[in-house]
Amino acid sequence: MSASPAAMPHFSASHYMQSMKARRCSRPKSSALEFMHCASFNFSTDSDSDLDDDHLMSWSAASMPDSSASSHTSTIVYEKAEEWPTGDENIVRYLIKKQKFNGLWNLTAEDIEKLTGKSLSSFPSHMGQETLISAIVIVALETRFATFSAMWHGIVQKARKNLLDLLGKDTKQLESLLENIRQQF
Repeated sequence: MSASPAAMPHFSASHYMQSMKARRCSRPKSSALEFMHCASFNFSTDSDSDLDDDHLMSWSAASMPDSSASSHTSTIVYEKAEEWPTGDENIVRYLIKKQKFNGLWNLTAEDIEKLTGKSLSSFPSHMGQETLISAIVIVALETRFATFSAMWHGIVQKARKNLLDLLGKDTKQLESLLENIRQQF
């Protein structure tokens, strides 16, 4: 004998998944993997931060029926503050990693000072800061790190193309900017 459709309770897919998790998580945990699956996790990144890899991870086992875990909440905060690399090859790798998708660099004035030994303000430019910084990185790679050109050649070409676009396809203006920076080195 089957129940009529009107007499059957209605369950949504999310309700079903929650009830399945509740059943699975009410059993004693036989492994750390089961424990981790039943704990609730929240991950977030701070997109307004200057650091790209700032993360906050918190988890709570408060909803778990196991009394030893029922009051345990943990928050782990870490900042991956990147130090300026040592050694020419490591500096080149750092600059490659720091290039943005559009081909430009958005380094700090402190990074430029570490790269060139001069303050950012000592480089004359009537352009935006990102344009100036990108031009400085290009010149640094082409002059100071020429032996690693196999590593950086492609990204410098991408940066040059984007700078040229930003300068209205004026190759003379781009070459003048790069030459002015070269003279500062």
